[in-house]
Amino acid sequence: MTDRTDARTNRDERFSGHESFVCRYGWLRHESFVCRYGWLRKLFDAISSDPTIFADEESAILTLGIGKNMVRSIRFWGEAFSLMEGTPTQGYHPTAFSRCLLNEHTGLDPYLEDRNSLWLLHWKIATNANLAAWNVALQDIQDHQFTRKRFLELVYLRGRRGNKELAESTIKQHTDIFLHTYASMNHHYDAQMLDEVIGSPLQELGLLKRSVTDVKDDIFIFDIGPKRGLTTKTFLYALLDYWEKCSSSSKTLSLKEIMFGRLGPGAVFKLSEFDVLQYLDIVEDITDGYLQFLDSADVRSLHMRRETDPSSLKIRLGFDETRS
Repeated sequence: MTDRTDARTNRDERFSGHESFVCRYGWLRHESFVCRYGWLRKLFDAISSDPTIFADEESAILTLGIGKNMVRSIRFWGEAFSLMEGTPTQGYHPTAFSRCLLNEHTGLDPYLEDRNSLWLLHWKIATNANLAAWNVALQDIQDHQFTRKRFLELVYLRGRRGNKELAESTIKQHTDIFLHTYASMNHHYDAQMLDEVIGSPLQELGLLKRSVTDVKDDIFIFDIGPKRGLTTKTFLYALLDYWEKCSSSSKTLSLKEIMFGRLGPGAVFKLSEFDVLQYLDIVEDITDGYLQFLDSADVRSLHMRRETDPSSLKIRLGFDETRS
């Protein structure tokens, strides 16, 4: 069994039954729209002012200044990025994470001007939303490149695994939303599709690129390697978030798990082992010794002091998701 498979098998067992694997979002609740520039700030302000804004769709259209389908889409993206919680009738409220990030006075980046914040949003949607296309692309596909046809096939199989009989058009639209969220635009898209995909902020990450189209199929390529704008603190936040969800009582995390574990930072950020080691080499300094990475012939793992835990360390890093 390979290191990658072994790490994922062990981690899957620990994640068994975790709420992250509960299918909370419909396949097409995003409608035909990727998340656009300005939407998340607009959403945060709207639900902060009026938690029941989505109880009346017509009122939401007027308040947000967008069409009916876009209202449904922006609500979906707010939930998918873990920025709000609640129901249309009982009201939505900003999550602790969104307050930490977007609060106009105390937030880390209220207007999402830093690429580092986009990596945080990528982490949240990849690990919390449980969307089929994201799960397939970031967990199931092992190669650095894939064809559109293969992607469609794998997403279809994941739907079947969940006892869902899905129309081909449903799968295509869902996979297209993922691809258009991350892959850069080019001249092969027609005018209608351009209107649908323009303005996705996560394209700035450069995580996925569309190669020159061959005569048979589109090819998409993941950028495996160092990530521009992904700071050590954000990598550590993701690592601690992962640690908290899958093994909060354990004081050690192996390099294999960090690299290849399902929903782990190595897989979600598409990092090489060298990149991960670059981050881990300085965690002791950044955390004032609360974390220590041991790298020897016998041991390659991250260790946490007994008197702390992942949640406390996230606060020490400046990610206080408990403040109002």
